[in-house]
Amino acid sequence: MSISKKFILEKMMLMESRFDYATFQINIDDPYIKHVKYLQSFIKKEDLDRFGIENKTHITVLFGIKEDDKNKVKDAFFNLKQKPFYVDVKNIHVFKNESDALVLKCESEELFNLRKYFEERFPFKKTHRDYIPHITLAYLKSGKGDYYKTLLENKFKTGKILIKYVYYSNKNGKTIRYRLG
Repeated sequence: MSISKKFILEKMMLMESRFDYATFQINIDDPYIKHVKYLQSFIKKEDLDRFGIENKTHITVLFGIKEDDKNKVKDAFFNLKQKPFYVDVKNIHVFKNESDALVLKCESEELFNLRKYFEERFPFKKTHRDYIPHITLAYLKSGKGDYYKTLLENKFKTGKILIKYVYYSNKNGKTIRYRLG
């Protein structure tokens, strides 16, 4: 089996094992996605860790939702009064853990409000101390993040992303889109 086929199979198996919890997220379907793909094109395969390039470009609103109640989710969206809003993409950042996550940090008061709204309605496993909205570009081998942050800073463009939908992804990976407003 070729290395690329093996890499893809390995990544698919890892992706399947990621669904221990449900999540609320914003999938990026805005024109800014072209810039994300442009930045990702500079990342070398040999510098990626086992999760690699993030292909499902999104901003997580709330991860770790323990229950998977379709009716409760529908009710939450029915009662949500959030209108479409903009997210500001501000800068490139690196989260360092076992590997380096290369991300684009985002700012929006509405993202924090959405998170709070869902936190109040759904039990969840808190996986990080603070909520830092971001778009993940790639998961890199430990120590590679700073190199790519420096490399991409001159290529990076700030931007505004119009958010019209929030997505709910259940534990089986099935995603449902809900329109804001």
